[in-house]
Amino acid sequence: MLIDITLPLDESTPPFPGDPPLQRKRLLDFARGDEMQLSAISLSAHLGTHVDAPLHFFAHGKSVAQLALKTLCGPVVIVEIFTTSGISADMIRQQTDFSRIERMFFKTRARGALYPRPSAWLEPDAAALLVKHHVRLVGIDSPSIDNPDNPNLSAHRLLLQNEVIIVENLVLHEVASGPAELFCLPLKLVGGDGAPARVILRRK
Repeated sequence: MLIDITLPLDESTPPFPGDPPLQRKRLLDFARGDEMQLSAISLSAHLGTHVDAPLHFFAHGKSVAQLALKTLCGPVVIVEIFTTSGISADMIRQQTDFSRIERMFFKTRARGALYPRPSAWLEPDAAALLVKHHVRLVGIDSPSIDNPDNPNLSAHRLLLQNEVIIVENLVLHEVASGPAELFCLPLKLVGGDGAPARVILRRK
């Protein structure tokens, strides 16, 4: 079974505070009598479900176009930690033994509408724990993997410095915890610090 865990994108999709929303311009439009529909769009590279590449925080880090498919796709474990605040290293240890886990998604609420998005994040010790155990990709169902009130953005910096790829704004409230197969395909944006992604899980 395939499960789409991508946040739908339209003009109402809330951007991260301060970022531009999606804007769409109809270049050709059936409503105007044109023979086809053609649009131009502009948006933040970090709108909706998206991938953060190391270049997001480090000038010489890999861009989103340089990320390896073997990192973006493969086995993933969905970990349930229902909270509206920080996720600590101890909270993660209680949920997993890290046995051969290379990708981990954090589900932080049981149910609810797509908006507003929940506000949960990784504490710095949690990010350090993931690096220690060689996790290569981490995702969360929040707009940011960092505390929005923390200007240092410590989790981003620690993860991306160690080339742990970040996926944010996942839709996990109807996904059960446990293992799955992940297909995470961001736009192959040359020089991109991040990009919107279509993220799919497959379960038997």
